[in-house]
Amino acid sequence: MFYYAQLNENKVCTGVSSLKGEVQAAHMVRIPEYNTDYIWKKYENGAWSEEKYVPDYGQIQLDRMEAVEQAIADLSIILASGGGQ
Repeated sequence: MFYYAQLNENKVCTGVSSLKGEVQAAHMVRIPEYNTDYIWKKYENGAWSEEKYVPDYGQIQLDRMEAVEQAIADLSIILASGGGQ
């Protein structure tokens, strides 16, 4: 078995995989065993951070809500101008 930490664009581990074969990918880092303690740690210069970089889910939800509100406002303007016909 081969074990890998999956990295996001910021080099933070977002998942751990157990695979039958070896993988060569920039976003996959081989780890010695299946261990979810790697999740939210950053991998830089061949080393794992002690600190965890847990996403701010409240801010993510707020950003999504603001995007939805903006889309609704844009659609309202289009409909008010007769562009929805």
